[in-house]
Amino acid sequence: MPTTRAQARDEMFQLLLDAKDDLRALLPLTAAFQQRWQGVETPDEVSDAAKQMQGKFWTRAVTQVVDSRQSAHVMTDEPGGSPAEWTTTGQVIVQVFAPRNVTDAYTLGDLLAGGIADIYRNVETPSGVWFNKSTAKEATPENSFWRWNVTADFEFYERK
Repeated sequence: MPTTRAQARDEMFQLLLDAKDDLRALLPLTAAFQQRWQGVETPDEVSDAAKQMQGKFWTRAVTQVVDSRQSAHVMTDEPGGSPAEWTTTGQVIVQVFAPRNVTDAYTLGDLLAGGIADIYRNVETPSGVWFNKSTAKEATPENSFWRWNVTADFEFYERK
């Protein structure tokens, strides 16, 4: 089913938002947890993230289109013609941050990253975005946080 890039992105982030309670349940009740995503953060939030998120578990989600290729013939000039269809592929990337000053934060962050990878397995959004190769990988620690990058390859069809 064809969709738009904006709708596809919204649905990718909605999967993460819908799972917030399940992800929250992986952490101790006293742990703070926050989600952020592309297009919502202000420049101040991005530049001051290390200070604002001190002691919290948090995630930042972005999408990155890798390729977009025409997959159906264009006949828009013909009577009853249809718009071109494009196959768009890319990755949704969710960075996971676990505070290094919290007991068992590495183990909890690893559980959180694995839980996020599971969100994008065997699922398709209402507009037809589907995912494959969802993986949680450890990343180099940043400031006072342990870090993971969860990547899930996606594909959807656009009409132009």
